[in-house]
Amino acid sequence: MKKKLKNYKRNCPKCETELIYKSQKTLNAANKNTSVCNSCRNSGKNNPNYQSGKSKIINYCLDCGNEISQRAYRCKPCSASGKLNPFFNKTHNIDTIKKITISNKRRGGGECKSSTRQKHRINLINKLKQLHPNFPIGSPMYNPNSISIIEQKAKELGITDLQHAENSGEFHIKELGYWVDGYSKEKNVVIEYYEKFHNRTKERDLQRQKEITKFLNCEFIIIKEKI
Repeated sequence: MKKKLKNYKRNCPKCETELIYKSQKTLNAANKNTSVCNSCRNSGKNNPNYQSGKSKIINYCLDCGNEISQRAYRCKPCSASGKLNPFFNKTHNIDTIKKITISNKRRGGGECKSSTRQKHRINLINKLKQLHPNFPIGSPMYNPNSISIIEQKAKELGITDLQHAENSGEFHIKELGYWVDGYSKEKNVVIEYYEKFHNRTKERDLQRQKEITKFLNCEFIIIKEKI
């Protein structure tokens, strides 16, 4: 028969947990050193992981000054802006732009109907006017250089009542949510001045032209900026 090992016991001086030792020698050493149990030994500041979650290095972004809790010099937005952006000073070719456009349309469930876009425009304008009743929200920015050009065109056409941004304000077609650069009520003529960027919005401009022409039953004249 195996002899039963004699256990030497004592209580942890901190939490009173019963501790068992294999020999009288280890028990005497524990009493002499007033040793505590493993739980008490590794608790609080004695734990090697004490406050490890709070000891992260706090740095500040060199560009915007926001705190960044990581070993970095810039936050993510600043590190991908300007010359730091890998696409800086690069442009997509026409084929890539077409592919991206098609992809975005598929992702968004296709193009909205013209009536839906019209409702969105009108609702947005009305909402902005409610939020800022004393500010002319919705009236678009205009190109001051275009005024003399559309006035010259109106003069050639014999138009004397041309309404534009610098006299009575651009004519607002409330039912469609559009403003036009110049409009003659007497002759029912719309004159639009297209800057260079309109070369990238041909489809949208054509749809807008169709909607305005259909609604006003007017003549629609386009003057393109000389390149």
